[in-house]
Amino acid sequence: MKFIKKFKKSIISFFIIILLAASWFVGDYFHNFALNPQISKDGVTGQDNDGVEDTRKVENQKWFNEKAIEQDMKSVTGVNLKGYTFTHNNEKNEKWIIVTHGFTSSAKDAVKFIKGFYNRGYNVFAPDLIAHGNSEGKTYSMGGHDSSDLVNWVKKISAENNNPDIVLFGVSMGAAATMNSLNKGLPENVKGFIEDSGYVSLDEEFSYQLKKLFKLPSFPVIPLANFVTGLKASYNFGDVDAKEALKSTKLPALILHGGQDGFVPVDNADIAYNLLNSYKEKYIFDDAKHVKAERKYNEEYWQHIERFLVKAYSGNMTATTNFKNNLSNGDEEFGEDLESQTNSKQERGTELVLKHDNEENTSNRESFVDSFDYTSDLESSSNFKNIKSTLPSTRAVTKSS
Repeated sequence: MKFIKKFKKSIISFFIIILLAASWFVGDYFHNFALNPQISKDGVTGQDNDGVEDTRKVENQKWFNEKAIEQDMKSVTGVNLKGYTFTHNNEKNEKWIIVTHGFTSSAKDAVKFIKGFYNRGYNVFAPDLIAHGNSEGKTYSMGGHDSSDLVNWVKKISAENNNPDIVLFGVSMGAAATMNSLNKGLPENVKGFIEDSGYVSLDEEFSYQLKKLFKLPSFPVIPLANFVTGLKASYNFGDVDAKEALKSTKLPALILHGGQDGFVPVDNADIAYNLLNSYKEKYIFDDAKHVKAERKYNEEYWQHIERFLVKAYSGNMTATTNFKNNLSNGDEEFGEDLESQTNSKQERGTELVLKHDNEENTSNRESFVDSFDYTSDLESSSNFKNIKSTLPSTRAVTKSS
């Protein structure tokens, strides 16, 4: 007892040092596991692979190398960033899409989206985010500093191209960067945004992954990793939270997500949709994994985007197309009925879950209208006949708000 009393302060100090060392080790380990680009992320990124190779990859990346024009900019963190423009030099086109890639990826890896927009006539810009692709950086920003950089890229593209109309598009972490940019001073020529499989809160995303991969609760690991990140990368997980940005934005929004996403839970799409007070549309591809909807349901995916872009660029969320011009004479009555339904659903936003299964779907006009109760989103398509021909394989469950 005398010994304990004599060395009480030393013993307490020793255990405090041990506790602090252990805390730093835990925080540093998980910081590096998630955010250090020098540490393999295969254990993270490989968890939601559906096992199907994208056969377009080699051809698309060759196209990227041939078309990309490199751009440079300083990050808000001080590192050098790279970005790439894809322009239609022989055409006057004043509409741009900004494509932002996902976690551990790069602009080049997002080429299927870049090329998809380019082939539809849009000029495209795609950045390499901090510590990704050819951009510098020692720590992934997870959409935090990236969102401020994104705003500066938009301003740069705008200044160099006579303030063209712009729509933002991001996938996964790039979608998080896009959403977090909404209240950071985007110029007025930004007309809308599309987010595919983005997380609304980084803290909640990391807590989800911690439980899934390590069976651990968020406390104390997340606070410890957050502390280390604050020291090493000058941001906190709480900085990457798009709730207020989504609430305050007036930009029209298109939300896309895979219903079987095991990387960023599909609940994020619901949260984002419910937070938005602007015009909004949401489409859930029921059996698609993380950022796999574009490959798995390519035609439907791009149809939703095309219809949304017509609205966003026109600034008219109630714009309609004369359906009868796109239908055969025998379908004019059907077109009038569908247009009537469409006009009754304007300005309310749309939620849609695409169910892909083996159920029989009849092709008569009545079942077609019933299965597409979300017709507020068909009005702006210029390929209505093509859309109609694809419907038998899709059963739609929809809510309008």
